[in-house]
Amino acid sequence: MEIMYIANKGFLIKVSNKKILIDALFGRFEADWCDVPAGEIIEKMEKGTNPFDHIDVILVSHAHIDHFNAKIVLNHLGNNETAIMICPRQVVQELEKNEGYKQFISRVKEITPEYEIGSQTINLEGLSIKVWRLEHSSYYIESEETKQKYNKHENVQNLGFTIEIDHKTIFHGGDWVYDGVEGKTNPLEEGIIDFAFLSGETYLRLYGPDNRIIDESKKPKNVVLSIPPAVHLEDLTEEEQKTISATTVFKSQLEIKCFDE
Repeated sequence: MEIMYIANKGFLIKVSNKKILIDALFGRFEADWCDVPAGEIIEKMEKGTNPFDHIDVILVSHAHIDHFNAKIVLNHLGNNETAIMICPRQVVQELEKNEGYKQFISRVKEITPEYEIGSQTINLEGLSIKVWRLEHSSYYIESEETKQKYNKHENVQNLGFTIEIDHKTIFHGGDWVYDGVEGKTNPLEEGIIDFAFLSGETYLRLYGPDNRIIDESKKPKNVVLSIPPAVHLEDLTEEEQKTISATTVFKSQLEIKCFDE
């Protein structure tokens, strides 16, 4: 298994003869809270050139600009005649604003499970994907009208994906942050995950020194963390740094790490 870091929470995963692109097809914008892909990487993604050629599956967790850009997605689909895309309804609504989307409708699979349902499974050639409806991390701001704080992300349709391929199980939760509330969906409790792509915040809540929330026996075998540029590992406590040291953290775009498990 080969994992390539693109930017933010975007990754290219290669398993056997399959290529899976997750939350990577987005562009550049001014931000100090997010790593954005370099211009030459965006060009390669749009043109579908190496290493973004022959992508089998494109997964998009939600419609935020640091995970998805409609123009880049449509350009990639135009240069990749076989890729299947899975995304929530809000992503499709953004794609529908572009006239060129019509020619790709058959290859875009909209899956937006209700929270009470939890998940829905889609089987593609050589792999099975369980699509989860997971809450996006909260972001509270003050309303100009009421002066009351509200969660700006409350209505964001955020998906998580559990991918089973070649006897491996991979999980990516988009911008899901586990809040520890009993009874809420937690895909990590479903069974052993070989590779989990998590935010540093979620990982520390689950497995940090003071927050061992779930059964250690269900801890993913390998964890890839997404660390925002504004977060400096040296600012964490010694115990938190020790916890994170057991994970994989990519340091540069297009960096590749290979795993035997």
